[in-house]
Amino acid sequence: MRLRHVLISLVAWGLVLGTAYIITAVRIDRDKKTVRDSGIEMIHKLSKLVSLLLLDSNAQAIHAMLVYAVKKTDMVHTSVINHQDEIVTFVGSEQVTPLIDLAVNSGGTYPFGKVSSQTT
Repeated sequence: MRLRHVLISLVAWGLVLGTAYIITAVRIDRDKKTVRDSGIEMIHKLSKLVSLLLLDSNAQAIHAMLVYAVKKTDMVHTSVINHQDEIVTFVGSEQVTPLIDLAVNSGGTYPFGKVSSQTT
């Protein structure tokens, strides 16, 4: 009789834990999708604003816009890369890019391939 109660309790706990796991997994997937979609929307907005400035090669104005965007949102790091794979300007944490000493962006360009290879 006692063994039967223990087995029923274990099955009940298993069902509770399984249900909790499924609910948590669904919530995490939904939150990931929400964060991804908001990031994509933010990228589209920034790309529309930056495109004309990039054609004018106005790195200082692009940098100012990125600083404003990072302060206004929860972004950690953002950069603008031109068609020649050069980083035109960036704003972000040094933890994300511990590559070269780029603490102050001078508005110059940095080769993206070179920067990427140094992070490994």
